[in-house]
Parts: sequence; structure tokens; C-alpha cells
Amino acid sequence: MTPIIKETIISIILLAAVVLFASFIKLIWQLVFIRIAKKTRTKLDLTILQAIQKPVYFTITIIGFFFVFKRITEKIPGIENLVIVKVGNGTFFIALVLIISYLAYAFIKAFCDWYLKEIAAKTKSKFDDQFIPLFSRIMKIVIVFIVLTIVLSHFKINITGFLATAGVASLAIALAAQDSLANMFASFTLLVDRPF
Repeated sequence: MTPIIKETIISIILLAAVVLFASFIKLIWQLVFIRIAKKTRTKLDLTILQAIQKPVYFTITIIGFFFVFKRITEKIPGIENLVIVKVGNGTFFIALVLIISYLAYAFIKAFCDWYLKEIAAKTKSKFDDQFIPLFSRIMKIVIVFIVLTIVLSHFKINITGFLATAGVASLAIALAAQDSLANMFASFTLLVDRPF
């Protein structure tokens, strides 16, 4: 048996093990964590656990696949210099950054959804009803910006121009929408100060 065939067989077994492990964690997540969360007084933990279940599964799977891929490049001499391997490394990195950012946003959105349903809906003030969705959208934009910055930096792409463009675009949008922003902040101020 040649080394390449041997490593191919081992890699297939490892990939199957990764999928089985991720599926096992998913099963434990449903049968243990979510069941326990359903018995607690607050619904926050249940909301978050349900929201991040899929991102956690994909995170484990992608990390496992990445380590199997790295093992192949280390075990087979000279393969690390192939273009397809370099493309694979870059693809895995992007996928990992995206899935972690998805996990982060799923966590934030789950918290915001819970807050709107369990807290904001029971208060007389309308401030949190309007602020929380805005906060969720802002965090989504921030996460996208962070992802772009990390990916561009990893591939050694000069992000100075990107940051400058983002700054100019933000300034232009702010200037163009200054009346709307002023009205929005004025509305928020009224909502906060209003006693009912």
C-alpha cells in the first residue's frame, strides 16, 4: 500500500469520525442541554441554546475537517506547495471565520429576540422596543466589518484603503441622513424621558 493510499484511507476515517463527533455533540445538545434549559425559570438560556445549536455543529465540523486537511499536507511530502492546497487553506480559514461570526451573531440575535419578547413587551416604555432591533442591526454590520478586516489581513491585502473607504462611506451616509438621524435620536430622547 502506497503512502498516498494509506493517508487517503486514514483521512476518510478521520473525516467520518469528525462528522460522528459533531452529530454526537448535536444529540447531546438536544437531549441534555436543551432539556435542562426548558426546566429553568428563564427562557434566555433555551433561546440562546436553540439559536447557536446549528452554528456550533458547523464550527466543530469545519475545525475537524481543517485539522484533517492539515494532517494530509504534513504527511504527504511536497503537497503543501500545490496551488490546490493553498486554496484549500484559504477556503478553510474563510469558512472558519464566517461560521464563528455566524455563531456570534446568532448569540446576539437570540438575546435581542428574548429581550424583546420577555422584557420589552412587559414595559410601558417603547424605547427598548425600538432600540433593540437597531442594536441588532448595528452589531450585524460590526461583525461583517470585523470579518472583512480579518480576512483581508490574513491574505495580506492592504486594508488601509478599505478602512479609509469605509470611513468616507460612513461619513457620507451620516451627512446624507443627518436629518433622519437627528429625528431618530430626538425620538429616543423623548421615549427615555417619557414617564409612560
